[in-house]
Amino acid sequence: MVQAIYHGFSPVVVSLLTVLIASGVSTLLLNGFSRRTAAGLISTLTGVAITAVIFAFFSWLLHLTGYNLDAAEQLLMVRSSTGLSLRWLLLAGVLISALGAVMDVAVSLTAAMEELVRVNPSLSGKELFRSGLHIGEDMIGTMSNTLIMAYAGTSLDTMLCLIAYGYQFHQLLSSDYLAIELSQGLCATLGVVLTIPVTAAVSVILFYQKKHICRR
Repeated sequence: MVQAIYHGFSPVVVSLLTVLIASGVSTLLLNGFSRRTAAGLISTLTGVAITAVIFAFFSWLLHLTGYNLDAAEQLLMVRSSTGLSLRWLLLAGVLISALGAVMDVAVSLTAAMEELVRVNPSLSGKELFRSGLHIGEDMIGTMSNTLIMAYAGTSLDTMLCLIAYGYQFHQLLSSDYLAIELSQGLCATLGVVLTIPVTAAVSVILFYQKKHICRR
């Protein structure tokens, strides 16, 4: 992925292909060819796509592109010889960053809902969907904290430098740096939150259908 982006391929296209391959390989290694794999993969890809759309909107709203990155000046120096595209680097980074948390939520909730159907086949589709939302509530809290803490941890050195340079609070609020960090954390978190109902719905469609097929 890094080599492709470096040599001028679209960061968004390359990152989407990376998300597809990484999530497909991971879910297949976990569960093989099964309905659980299909549900986890569909939910993961949908959750990452939702994250991308939300971040694209925030980027447009806040005028954020790859040119706002700290390393933009260095990357501009190599762009003429490699064809590197900076504009969508931020979006590509968010896609990769959100993939782990979204996949974790999707695969875990899918496994839980399949087990619900196995243990209690009498559950209706509506009851199964509602149970999925209840199970996902705790996941939202833990995964949101995971994302926020991860972003905060990687930016700790930058925050210390800003304090050392005497940045005032109002300067920090109007900086590109804070806008990027908040947008990444918020959009990835929203992606995780919205992955819960998506996964619950996909699981109901696949596992509820399987239950009726088995009964026949």
